[in-house]
Parts: sequence; structure tokens; C-alpha cells
Amino acid sequence: MTPSVLGRLFFNANGSAAALPAMSIASPDNRYTGPVNFLESAVSDGELANQAIYLFDTVELTDDLQFTGGLRLERNEGEFVNTPYTWVVGLPPTRAAGATTVARNAESLLSWRLGLVYKPTGNSSLYIAYGNTRTPSQATVNGGCSTTGVNQNCNVEPEEGRVLEVGAKWDALDARRALLFDMDLAIQRAGATLGQGDPSIVSLTGAYHNLLRMWAET
Repeated sequence: MTPSVLGRLFFNANGSAAALPAMSIASPDNRYTGPVNFLESAVSDGELANQAIYLFDTVELTDDLQFTGGLRLERNEGEFVNTPYTWVVGLPPTRAAGATTVARNAESLLSWRLGLVYKPTGNSSLYIAYGNTRTPSQATVNGGCSTTGVNQNCNVEPEEGRVLEVGAKWDALDARRALLFDMDLAIQRAGATLGQGDPSIVSLTGAYHNLLRMWAET
């Protein structure tokens, strides 16, 4: 991937910080006419590999009662490399690299979910579900863990949560509403495990809204 470059624009040509003019709060001037020279302050690069396997099944205990259960095993491995830079004033300014830090994180995550669905009538159901969620220390490519300072978190335990759902569903109109309801619940559950920014969650959310708009027009 392309490294990420951080920096600032407001420097003089020799690398010294540009002096920002005083501004009246009563009549601010939002036009900047000072020098603009970009000097990078850090260059970072990250990699993230994630693999998962899951099992999910529904068992009909009776005509009115269903049991659902699922397991998900996930392997998450990440690396984040960061190099800070300072600048020595001069014409041209001289860049000095600081110490490069390499943060690595590897975790195996097991999550599960159990549920019961009771259908007192053909178009209604009551359900209860319980499960857990686990989020790795490095969940995004650019969200590397830290090996320095007071926030060293490469070896901390994954973030863990518990999910309890109790609800009722009644298909008062047609099967479309029931499908949208089930899809919405499934997206929320998957988002709690994968994170709302996961590409699959973004794609499913888009499909959900497309169905909502399409059926609203018919």
C-alpha cells in the first residue's frame, strides 16, 4: 500500500514556522496570504491480514420453537511502521529522521451466539439471543498499536463485549417488512463483530437501503 505522509503547510522557505497574523474575533479575515511550504512530520505504513471461518445453524425443536447457534474463529495480524521527521532550519531546510517504530499485533478471536425463537402464530415470533463480540487491538490498517509511551497496547487483550437481545416480531403487512427487519438485525450483529467500517458491512448496508428505496416506490 502507499505510505501515509503527515505534515504541515505553514512554514517559511528555510523551514522555520510561519508567524500567523493576529485576527480580530469581531471581524475575522479568513484569507491566508503567508508562505506555504509543506514539510512532512511523519511517514507511516501499515498492513492488516484477517481470515475467519464461521458456522451457523438453526434447529427446529418443535413446530413453534427454533434454536439457533453460531461460532466464528478469526485470525487477525497487523503491522504498523512509523518514522517521525524534524527539520533543521536552512536554505534549503534539512530533514532529520527520528527512530522508526514497528508495532506488530497477532490475535486469534473466538466469538459465539445462541438464540431461541418461539412462534405463537404464523405471522408472529418472540426471540432471545445472547453472544459475545471480540475486537482486536489493531482493527484497521492505519490504526496500529503502540510500542512506546504510556499507551503501549500491542499485547493487550482484545476488546470483548456481551450482546443480549430480546424482542418480538409481527408481520402485520407483508413479507417485505419482515425481510428488511431481519436484514437490519443481521447487519447490526455483524457490525458489532466486524466493525461498521468493514467493507462487507458497508456493502450490505448499501444493499439494505437500495431495497428500502425500491420497495418504497412500488
